Order: sequence, then structure tokens, then C-alpha cells
Amino acid sequence: MLDLRIINGTVVSDGVVRRLDVGIDGGQITEIEEPGAVAPSRAEIDATGLHVIPGAVDVHFHCRAPSRTQGGDFASETAAAAAGGVTTVFEMPIAEPACSDPAVFESRRTLALSQSHVNFALYSGAVLGTADHAARMAELGAIGFKLFMIAPAPGRKREFSGLWATDEGEILDALSALRGIGLPCVVHAENERLVRHFAARTDADGRPTRPPVIEATAIATIAALAKEARADVHIAHVSSRAALDALRGARALGATVTAETCPQYLLLDAAAVHEYGAIAKIAPPLREREDAEALWQALRESTIELVASDHSPFPLDEKAGMPWTTAPQGLPTVELLVPTVLGAAATGRLPLGLAVSYVTAAPAKRFDLYPRKGALQVGSDADVALVRLGGEFSPEPDRLLTRAAGCAVVFAGIRLDARVELTLVGGIPVYQGGRLVHEGAGRFTAGSAALLEHV
Repeated sequence: MLDLRIINGTVVSDGVVRRLDVGIDGGQITEIEEPGAVAPSRAEIDATGLHVIPGAVDVHFHCRAPSRTQGGDFASETAAAAAGGVTTVFEMPIAEPACSDPAVFESRRTLALSQSHVNFALYSGAVLGTADHAARMAELGAIGFKLFMIAPAPGRKREFSGLWATDEGEILDALSALRGIGLPCVVHAENERLVRHFAARTDADGRPTRPPVIEATAIATIAALAKEARADVHIAHVSSRAALDALRGARALGATVTAETCPQYLLLDAAAVHEYGAIAKIAPPLREREDAEALWQALRESTIELVASDHSPFPLDEKAGMPWTTAPQGLPTVELLVPTVLGAAATGRLPLGLAVSYVTAAPAKRFDLYPRKGALQVGSDADVALVRLGGEFSPEPDRLLTRAAGCAVVFAGIRLDARVELTLVGGIPVYQGGRLVHEGAGRFTAGSAALLEHV
């Protein structure tokens, strides 16, 4: 007898959109059959009227544990992930201390195991000095590496140790050290010299400008360096039409480069900055409406391969009313990831199969986790989300589980046309009916170069 079966739902996975039943046993999917054909089970979920999709894989997620936990820790922010149908998060290595050292990596993995409600992976910093150091981080289970092309804010260098380089030669050396390890390097692509150049110029509200040329120039640079180093690069949070043009140019150059965008760039524009000030501060910044439309078009054309949240939680009192230059940058978005992308499918803005792929199979494939993650196949992990297309979701503070929910005021008035009803992690219902119903189901998800597969 199976542990669980999901019946009467519409399965969406690997291009299939079909009424199927799903059988789960021992934390894995063991059967996918025509309605009524799955073996008996000890428990049953009736998914009538719901779409059954693989749990989303969010490759760009912050909680900054064990430091700066006032905005969220692994417990609070993975609860938010579960509420958004996200069953695996890739935690970025910014923290104090930064996750660029084996001892820090192991400590952080232990902490996350003790708190996480969904599966988690950990990045390593990319500027490690030697190929041996990079190989050691990969062996410990790093899912990939992270490189910032801009300097950290004053007072935050320790949080970014091993994560940043602004000199092209240093960037080239860092990428070269990663060659042959087999893991992607995720790049925050902004040009440091141009950031400084525009810092003295202000917009109509007196804020320093950070125009798209900063992003586009950095993408062009990292593409040329990646080709020279024969490195595998993924561009984080693409935000503008100019960045998309640079991305197309990078591929024409022959660089191995993929890219993501995020819900905040698809849903918001610079008007939110004028209305909410520093609460809406992110990097790269919110752009014009025409940039958001260009991103949607890029998704329809698959110029962008996946969508990630860049969930970056800060409490409202650290952002509201703060001077722009000193306010932290980031918004709580992990709960918006699936509703944004599948909501676009519900309204006809994206094909359903493509939309589901952007948050499930595509990120899993990009980081060599497919089909264990990102798929509903026999043998896949039983990480599943049940979503009601056409079900209204309002990403406002009183609807979110993140500890940084107050900053979601920037999404006030937005209505998304997809709502997550239930999330399973390893076959265990973790989120249902607006609340967390099971704690501590998360497991460590190691990268493809790890000596230890997962815990």
C-alpha cells in the first residue's frame, strides 16, 4: 500500500497537461497513471479543480542566516517558500561570515537542516583564490558559485568575503579557477565603474541613478571573460531591455551563458520607487514599464531560461523612511514566484507548459538536479505543488508568511491569477490552506560535484 496518492488533478510536467493520478511512497513518486489506476494508499488528496505541478526550484534565495536574521531565518523564509509552492531553495552565500570557506559551509548546512521546511542547497562564493579551494567547496555539496561584479556596501565586506571582484583580471582568474569543476557561476552583473560614475547623478526625486547601461555593460564583459575562461555562467536577475540585448550579444559571441528574471521585474516598474521610496529599493533597480514588457516577451521567446525569486527579506523598519543610499536592497518575493508565472499562464500571457517549466524543470536542469527535482516522473522526489489557476492571490503583507512581509506593501493592489493550495516536500504535506502544517521536512540538496549526494 502506498503512503499517499493524489487523485483527480491535472498534472503539468515535461510538456504534459493531462488528468492523471499520482502515487507516492517513501518520499518518491512511484506511479503516474490514468484516473483510478493508482494503487491503494494510506492517505489520499483529492485535487479536483487543481493543477498538480512539480515543486518549484528557486535558484536565487536569500535569508542571510546566521546573521541579519531580523528579516528572516531558514525557518521563517522556508515556510514562506512552502506557501509559494517552492520545495527547493538555493541559498545565496551572503552572511556574516560569508559562505566561501569549508567550515562556514558545513556550519550553515547544519543550521539549515535544523530549521528548513523545504529542501535547500547552498552556493559558495566564487572568488576563492585557487582551483583546489573551489573543488573543496564543490565536494562539500555547493550547488554552484556566486560572483558579484560590484563592491559591497560600506561595512559589509565580511558578509561578501570571497564573493566579489571588480577588476577584469581578477574576475577572469576566478572564472578560470572554476573551470572543470562542473558547476555554474551565478553572476550579479553590474559594472562597478559605471555604478560609481552615475552615483553623483540623481533622478527627479534626488536618488542616485543606476541606468540599464550598468547592467548591459557588465553582461557583455562577463560573457567575454567567460568565453576566455571556458566558464559556465548564469546571469542573475535580468531587469531591462538593454540587458536582454547584451545577453543576445553574449550568445552570439559564443559564451556559455543562461539568465533568469524575477517576479519584481515582471510585476513592478519605477513607479513603485516614486511611491514607496527605499522600500522598493532593489539591485538592479526597478525599470520602466517597457522593460517589464520586454522581459515578458523574452520569456515567451525563451531568451530567458528560467524565473527565480531573488527573495531578499528585510524588516520594514530597516527600509521605510530610510535614506536611499543607506537602505538595504531587496524584497520578499519567494511567495510570488509560482503565482506570478502560473498566473501569466492562466491569463494567456504564457503557455501553461512553458510557465511551469520556468519554475520547475528549467532550473532543475540548469543545475543538474533533473529529474530528481523539477519533474513528476516515477523515481522523482515527491516534491509537489497543487495550484488553483484562476484562484486569486494578493501578495500583500497580511497574506505572506515571510518575516519581511511588511515590505510587500509595494505589491499592494496587484492580483495574481494563481494560488498555491497545498505543497508537499518528500511526500509530506507541509503547507495547506494558508498555513504551515508540518515543520522540518527540508533536506540538503547537494550539487552535482558533491562527494555526499544529500542529507
